This record gives sequence, C-alpha cells and structure tokens, in this order.
Amino acid sequence: MMTALLILFIALQSADAATTIYGLRNGAREMNAVARWLFDKLGLAGGIFLTKVPITAVVAYIVLNELVGLTFMLLLIVPFVALLANNLYWINKTRT
Repeated sequence: MMTALLILFIALQSADAATTIYGLRNGAREMNAVARWLFDKLGLAGGIFLTKVPITAVVAYIVLNELVGLTFMLLLIVPFVALLANNLYWINKTRT
C-alpha cells in the first residue's frame, strides 16, 4: 500500500510540474510567491527542479525506510491532489 501511495505521490509531483509549466507558458500566473521568486531567479526548469526533486527524494526515503505510516501519506497526498486540480482549473480558465 505504501509503495502504491509513493508512486501516486511521484505521479502527482510530476503532474503538478507539467501543469505548472504548461500553464505558465500559456498565460497563467504563478500564485505562490516563493515559487515565483525561484522561477525568476533560476528559470522555470530550475525552479521546478529545486522544488520537486528534494521533496520527492525525502518522501521516497522516509516511505522506503518505513519511517511514516498511512495517515502521513494520505495527509501529504490530499493537498497535492488539490494543487493539481487548481492548476487544471486555471489552465482551463486561461484558455477560455
């Protein structure tokens, strides 16, 4: 179960990165001030890399070493589902 949730988490991180890149390249605006600052300083690819890779690596480490349980993973996944839904909402809104 935890491996499946880790895979879901990685997929959500990838989908968030992809929809962020797509949205920003097609008229959406980054609302997260920290991410916006990173994108300004490091470029879009650098900012995405710096925000996604360390988080994903830490989560993978703690899951694979059985340092967290099901509740932790569910509490981690739910906000990223909401972030992805938000990205898709704004992508759709900027297209209309």
